[in-house]
Amino acid sequence: MSQGKEQSASDDSYSEIDFKDAVHTTQQRRTYHRKPKNTENLINQIITRRGIAAEQSNHQLQGIWDSIVPGDVANQTKVGSVRRGILEVTVGNSGLMQVLGFSKDEYLKQLVQQLPNQNIKDIRFRIGSIR
Repeated sequence: MSQGKEQSASDDSYSEIDFKDAVHTTQQRRTYHRKPKNTENLINQIITRRGIAAEQSNHQLQGIWDSIVPGDVANQTKVGSVRRGILEVTVGNSGLMQVLGFSKDEYLKQLVQQLPNQNIKDIRFRIGSIR
């Protein structure tokens, strides 16, 4: 019987190696190993959050729109955003909206040629204030 107790006591004892492994494992669990973030991803996230890319895109769209339509019409319109392939253009009055509707296909063709990456499929005119 005494021999059985000695064996179980020796089985329950831990060696120094086991203790070091346990300490190392505990320390690893406490520290969080995070990979450093890629600066390109950080810049893209900031641009997306601040809306800088959308602002630049709208500015580019407005410039191209102004070059496509006549000068007096361009002063009375404002380009909005492209949603689901539809470009929204705000127009100052209903008469101008009707005139633009007649030339809509021509304007759309020129926009698609100059901005192939925007995937513009249609133009929607709406009446609103132009600032």
